Formats: sequence, structure tokens, C-alpha cells
Amino acid sequence: MLRAKVEVFVELYLHRERLKLQAEREKSETERARLLSLLVQTPAAIALTRGPDFVFEFVNPLYEKMVGRSVTLGRPLREVLPEVFSQPEVMEALRRAMRTGEPFVGREFPMLLHRQGRGRAEETFFDLVYQPLRDEQGEVTWLLTHAVEVTEQVRARRKLEAAEVALRQREAEFRGLAENIPDLVARFDSQRRLLYVNPVVERILGLPPERFPGRTMTELGMPPERMTQWKEAFGEAFAGRDTSLEFVFPTHSGPRSFEAHVVPERDAHGEVRSVLAVARDVTEARNREQALRESEGRFRLLAEAGELLSSLEDRTVLRKLTELVVPRLADWAAVDLLSGTGAVERVAAEHCEPEKAALALEIARRWPIDISHGGIGQVLRTGEPLLLAHMPDELLPSLARGEEHLRLARTLGFRSSLSVPLLARGRVLGALTLVHAESGRQFSEKDLPLVRELARRAGLAVDNALLYREARGT
Repeated sequence: MLRAKVEVFVELYLHRERLKLQAEREKSETERARLLSLLVQTPAAIALTRGPDFVFEFVNPLYEKMVGRSVTLGRPLREVLPEVFSQPEVMEALRRAMRTGEPFVGREFPMLLHRQGRGRAEETFFDLVYQPLRDEQGEVTWLLTHAVEVTEQVRARRKLEAAEVALRQREAEFRGLAENIPDLVARFDSQRRLLYVNPVVERILGLPPERFPGRTMTELGMPPERMTQWKEAFGEAFAGRDTSLEFVFPTHSGPRSFEAHVVPERDAHGEVRSVLAVARDVTEARNREQALRESEGRFRLLAEAGELLSSLEDRTVLRKLTELVVPRLADWAAVDLLSGTGAVERVAAEHCEPEKAALALEIARRWPIDISHGGIGQVLRTGEPLLLAHMPDELLPSLARGEEHLRLARTLGFRSSLSVPLLARGRVLGALTLVHAESGRQFSEKDLPLVRELARRAGLAVDNALLYREARGT
């Protein structure tokens, strides 16, 4: 009887252990299914491989779309993607990650893929991460691939670079041709009065050349504050030395930029009796150079932003993003994130005056942004950008919440602002706000595309960080 009772208790214990083990297995399967569901939905190509042969255990639909074929689970990389297996740089990155346990991060990483089904390799580029994963014993067993294709962006940049090279070549050709085109020619006496001017002046100023002799440049409309460089040029020329200068002259079509060469004219005795000035209209060239500099600046800014926004530490990169745009795009900048409950938190702020950066964070902490109100709240609520080209002084009190708020806002500075939502997968995750204050600059519609692109990349970085934390259960 005692042995029978003991057997019953043993059976009960074993049954409870079996139920407990089954529950743990079911929980593990549930968690695994939830993780796989998140990986399937993530807006990036995801693959999980096992072992040194890189046997596929999971791929999401975007990965199959990226490689241009269906992936059979349980098959090694050499069978699924033979063209990738034959590329040394790709395989070295994969094997090094498995060997060292350190993640590999590739920016615009090149790869040849047979995606068209024609057996012909297509050059593609990806922002990717090879993340090693360890088992319970700490051994590197799996490799998680996270990739976002940037082929179109790389091709567009290359096209832009080629266009800029062609533009520089055309500019050089233009300058070469311009040397053979008649320029504005004028002769001045020792009193700096015009002795002669060629007919080109009529095209520039709209006046016949006979109207100019006997008059000085000041009498012709040159602003007195700009005559200093001309006085210096005349002094050099009458001293027997060639000189050059650039100046802006008001014309009937608006201010024009000129590049002038001033040389002495000597008489039969070698004395300088007059000077000859040859001026070329370089307005269009200067405008193109300025446009090119602005284009290069925008490209450089986007390249730097793309590099720092590749991290999964969203708050760190958002802080670096504000440091990147101040003072290049704004006098101060802030990033506010929107939680699922509708609460708004300012996670980053930077000011051209470092002591005021903390003030931007303090104002947002003491007077949280309400998404039902205007300003940044309107951007977070509607998902549409808000441009305030000019903020009148009388409008600021209506936006402040009390005298203390108004005083701090005026200390921070507010003359013009541009606020753009951070979007990802159709959701508003936050807002990037740029403000001009001390510099006196103003935002306009032409600034919107660049700031939109910065906000788009920031939104993807925030979304990737959220998905990564969800995937890790943190």
C-alpha cells in the first residue's frame, strides 16, 4: 500500500512537470511566433541563417523581393544565392561576423544579384547590418541580416555627381569662349573721369556710350561705400601696376556682378596718363557657383545625416542630428517624439549659443506640447509640415502660456521656423523643428525638400530602433 501511494505521488509530480514543460514550450513558441511576425512586418529585408554554411532558417517577404526569388528554408547560401557566394567581399563580411561575433555595418554596400531571371548580374547597393546571435552556451550560431536597399539613391547621386562634373566642364568651356567675346572697355583720366567707353555699355546700362565721357563712376550710380576698392585699383594702376577687382554695379535690370582688370596706359615718355579697365559681366557665373555650393552643401549634409542615422540608438542619433543642422540650417533645432498615448517628449535640442540648448529642453519639460494645439502640436496631429517664414513679435504672446513662458521663449529666440513630421509606415513618430533667431535668416519653401528628407531619414531611424527594441523584448 505504501509503495502504491508513493507511485501515485510520483506520477502526479511527473505529470505536473510535463504540464509545466509543455507550458514553457508553448510560451516559447508564442514568443517566437510574435518575433517572427514583427520581422515579417518590418520595413527592411530580414534573414536569419545558421552555422558556417549560412543555412536559411527565416526570411521575410522583403528579403525575397530584394533578392528577386523565393528562398527555401533549410538550404545553404551557396544554393540559394550562388552569385553572392562567389563574391569575396560579401562572404568575408559574413564570415568575419560569424568568426568574431562582432556586427558588420555596411553603408551603400555593393552586391551583384541575379534578380531579373536572365542570369545577368545587376549591381545593387544596401545599407545593411550582419548581426551575430549566440546560443545558450555563448557560441555564435546564427546571423541576422538587416538590409535596406539604396540602389536608386546611389544611382541618383552618381548621376548628380556626373551632372556636376559636366556643369564644371561647361563652365570652363564658357569661360574660354567668353575671353573672345567683347567685354566692357573704359578709359579713365587721372581725375578718374571717363575718357571713353565702348558700345557694350549700352547693353548693360541701357544708355548710349556718348553719355559717359567726362563723368565719374560715382556720378554714374556706383554706391560710395563700394568706391573704396576702385580708388585702390586706380591708385595701383596710376602707380604703374596692373590690378584686378570684382564689383557690383546697379543696372536697369538690377545689380550686376563684374570682374574687372585695370591696367595703366603710358604715353610716349612712359608716363601713366590714363588707365584702361576691362570688365566682364560674371553675374550668371557667380549665381551658378553659388547654386553649386548650395547643392554640394545639401548633398554633404544628407550624406552626414544618413551616416549617423544608421544607428539603432535613436535618441543618440537624434541629438547628433540637431548638432549637425545647427548652425548650418538653423540657429537652433529640436526633436520631439510622440508616444502611443499621445504624450510628447523633447529628446534632443541644440542651439548656436550652447548655454541656450538646455533652455529649449527645459521649456518643453515645463510646458509640454499639446497635440491638440497649433505649432508643433499641429504637425504631430496632422503629419503635415508647418512653415512660419516670419514670426511677428506681437504673435508670440498669443502662443505663450504665461509671462514666464513668454520670457523664456523670447530668450531662446524665435523669428522664423520650419517644423516637419518624422514619418514611418504611415505613422507620425515625432517632429523635427528648425528655428532662425539671432542670424535674422528666414525659412522658405525652397528649404522644405531638404528638411523633409532629413525628417524622413530620422523617422526611419526611430522606427528601426523601436522595432529593434520590440524584437529584443526591451
